[in-house]
Amino acid sequence: MKHPSEARTRTLLIVLLATLPSTLVHAAEDFLDLNLREVLDLDITTASRKPQSVSQAAAAVYVITAEDIRRSPARTLPDLLRTVPGLQVASITTSTWAISARGLNGRNANKLQVLIDGRSVYSPLFGGVYWDAQDTALADIERIEVVRGPGGTLWGANAFHGVINIITRSAASSQGTQLSLSGGDEEKFAATLKHGGQIGDDAHYRFYVKGFDRDASRLASTGASARDGWRAGAAGARLDFGSEESSAYTLQGDYYYGEAGEPSVLNLLRPPYRLYQPTETHYEGASVLGRWQRQVGESDSFTLQGFVDFTRRDWTAHTEEKRVTWDLDFQYHLRSLPRNDLIIGIGMRQSDDSYAAATRHIPADVLQFVQGQSGGGVQRLFSLFAQDDISLVPDDLTLTLGAKVEHLPETGSEISPNARLLWTPAGSWSIWGAVSRAVRTPTRVDLRGKVVAAVEPPASYVISQPEVLRGFNQIISPLPIVLQQGSGRVIAERVVSFEAGVKHRFSETLGVDVSAFRNEYDRLRTAQLVPPLCQPGGGTAPACLLASPPGSVQYLIENSPVGNRTDGYGQGVELALDWMPVGPLRLQGALTVFKSLTEADYAAGEFETDRDSGTPRTQWSLTALWNAGRNTDLTLALRQVDKTSPAIGIEVDGYTELDARLAWRPRQNLELALHGRNLLHGRHQEYASELLDIALTSVERSVFGQVSFKF
Repeated sequence: MKHPSEARTRTLLIVLLATLPSTLVHAAEDFLDLNLREVLDLDITTASRKPQSVSQAAAAVYVITAEDIRRSPARTLPDLLRTVPGLQVASITTSTWAISARGLNGRNANKLQVLIDGRSVYSPLFGGVYWDAQDTALADIERIEVVRGPGGTLWGANAFHGVINIITRSAASSQGTQLSLSGGDEEKFAATLKHGGQIGDDAHYRFYVKGFDRDASRLASTGASARDGWRAGAAGARLDFGSEESSAYTLQGDYYYGEAGEPSVLNLLRPPYRLYQPTETHYEGASVLGRWQRQVGESDSFTLQGFVDFTRRDWTAHTEEKRVTWDLDFQYHLRSLPRNDLIIGIGMRQSDDSYAAATRHIPADVLQFVQGQSGGGVQRLFSLFAQDDISLVPDDLTLTLGAKVEHLPETGSEISPNARLLWTPAGSWSIWGAVSRAVRTPTRVDLRGKVVAAVEPPASYVISQPEVLRGFNQIISPLPIVLQQGSGRVIAERVVSFEAGVKHRFSETLGVDVSAFRNEYDRLRTAQLVPPLCQPGGGTAPACLLASPPGSVQYLIENSPVGNRTDGYGQGVELALDWMPVGPLRLQGALTVFKSLTEADYAAGEFETDRDSGTPRTQWSLTALWNAGRNTDLTLALRQVDKTSPAIGIEVDGYTELDARLAWRPRQNLELALHGRNLLHGRHQEYASELLDIALTSVERSVFGQVSFKF
C-alpha cells in the first residue's frame, strides 16, 4: 500500500504533465544579470513602506534579487537566506530551521517579522515561523528584502531584530508557461509548473502548482536515518488588474499541505523517562489576500490590504493546532507637503485558535510538550503608526521620525519610536545612523501555556548550579522530576537599538555596505526556579517523598514560572561586498561578527530562557557567479560558521561548506542544471533544538539535476 503523501505527489506530477500546452512560444524573459548600479538603485519598500533605492535607505538592507535566486544552489527559502549578513540560519531537521537576525537564535526564535507580499506569517502560538509551510515557488519571487535592526515603527510586533519581506512577481511579469523538474539523492523528486496570461487590456493572471519529496537526514550520533523525510505540495494563483496611474488591484490565494518526519525525544513518567521515537507532523493551510492601491491627486496615494489565513497543524507529541487569522491594514502616503514625505497607517489583526493534545501514534503516558492549551481563544492586536521623512538639506540630508502604538488587550499598549538620519554627500556615498525601540508582544504560549522541557529519572537529578539556585538545596529524589516552564506573568519584551552604517560605491564594479549595531535589551523572558511539588497530592519536597500509592504514578514537578527579568545587550558588525573584477565574474561577500551578554536576577533564582549561545560569534560567505559563456553559468557559494552551544551541555562545532550550481541553456527555452550541496563533507551538524526535544541530526552532501522548460 502506497503512503498517502506519495500518492498525492504522484497525482501532482500527473497534473503537471497533463497541463503542458502543445504549442511552444518564445520565453518571456532572458537570463540577464543586474549590474552594480542597478542593484544599488533597485527600489525596495520594506525599509520605509514606500519605494526607495537601496542607497537611500537609512537602514541595514540586503536584497536577494530574482537573478540571485535563479542562480543560487538553494532549494528552500531558509537556504536562500544563508548569505545575508546579520542573519543566522541553521538546519535542525530536513524541514525545520533556526533563523534569526542579530542573535537570540533557536528553533523557537520569535524576534523576526517575516512577510510574504506584506502578509505576516509568524505564528501567534509562539511568535516564530513555521518555515516548512512557507513553500513559495522560488521562480515566482521577484526579490527578498532583508532589513536588519528593529522595524517595529512600520511593521509592529515581532519586528524586534529585523524584517524579511518576500515579494513575489506581478502577474504581468509572469507571462508564459514554465515547467521545472528535478531529482537526486536527497531531493528525490520536485516539480513546479507555472503559467501566466492576460485578460483584456489591463488584467493579468498567473497560477502555479508544485510538489516535492525529500529524503531524511542522518542522526548525528550513529549516522542512521533520522526518519525526517519531507513531502509537500502547494498551489496558488494571482490576478492583477487596473492601472498604477489610478487604481490597481491585486487578488491572490495559496494552498499548501505537507508531511514531515521528526526524530522526537518523548518525555515519560516511567523508564526510560526520555524515549526516542520518530514522529510525523501533518500540516495544511490556505490564505487569500486582496490589495487596493489608488493615486490621490498628483502625488498622494493610499493602500488598503486585507488577508485571511487558515492553518492546521497536527504536531505529534506536541499539539494539534487550528487557527484562522484576519488582518486589515490601511496606509496613506502624503507627498504633497513641502520637504516632507509622510506615511500614516492603521491596522487590526485577530487570531482565532483551538488546541488539543496530540496523542496519535504515541504512548498514552507521554507528557505533551505544550500543556494547558486545550480549547480555543481569540487574540487581537490593534496598531497605529506614522513616519515622516524630512528633507533638511535637499538631496543631501534627511531626518526620519516615526512611531507606532500597538495595543494587546492582555498586556496593554506599547510604543515603538525611531529616529534616523541619512547623509548623502555624493552620489556614491550614503552615511546613516538610527536609534529605535521595538517590542515583542506575548504569545499564546507565553500567556497561557506550560512547556515540558524534560523528565529527570529518580535518584539522579542533582542540581549543580548553586549560583543560579541561591537559597535552594540540591535535590536527590526517589521520584521522577518533571521540568516545566510557564504559568507566570509575562509582558512585552523591549529593545533599544543604536545603529550606524556606510554604503559606498567605489566604482561601477565595486560596492561595500558596512553596518554596526548595539541592542540594549530590557524585560527579556526569564524563568524562575521554585521548590518542587509532589503530584498528585501536592506538598513540597522532600516532606512528601513517599512511596507511590498502588496503581498510581507519583512524581515531582519543578515548575518555572515565566517572567521578564533579563537585561543585556547584543552588538556586532556586518559587512556586504559586491565586486565584479572582470566582466564575466561577480563576487558577493558577507561577514558578521557578533557578541552578546544577558543578565538575569540570579538572587531571585531566575535564568534566561532566550540564550545567545546558539548564535555564532563569526560567520562569512563568498559567492562567485561566473558567466562561462552566453549559454553557461557557474555559481560557487562558500560559507563558514563558527561553533555554537544552542542547548545546555551541547556544543556544535563550526563548519565550512561549499554549494555549487552549473547551468547550460542549449536553447532559449531550455535550461539544464546540476546542483551540489554541502560538498566539502559527507555530513555535518548545524544545530540542536534548545529544549533537546529532537534528536541531533546531520546535514548530508547531496547532488541533484534540474531541467526547466519555457513554453
